[in-house]
Amino acid sequence: MFIPFTLIGPLLFAAPAITRLVSPLAIPWDLLPNGLPVLALLLLPPLFPFSEPLWLAFDLMLRPVIPAELEWHRRTDAEFSSERDASRE
Repeated sequence: MFIPFTLIGPLLFAAPAITRLVSPLAIPWDLLPNGLPVLALLLLPPLFPFSEPLWLAFDLMLRPVIPAELEWHRRTDAEFSSERDASRE
């Protein structure tokens, strides 16, 4: 949940600024205390699918995969593979 809220925060701060730049009319500032939480709730579901890939990218940036880990995965894939070896038959 940290990643979506981190993405939503700057969007919520940018919403009044963009509204002020785009709209020539008077801005209803009384709407902000109620409108921004609603906007956050509306933005949460579309941004949620991006949270796992961003978190995994952040994790890989901090803790890169080393060759020993890759070799371990190759061994376990071969060990638990469901493919039959033709020489055994």
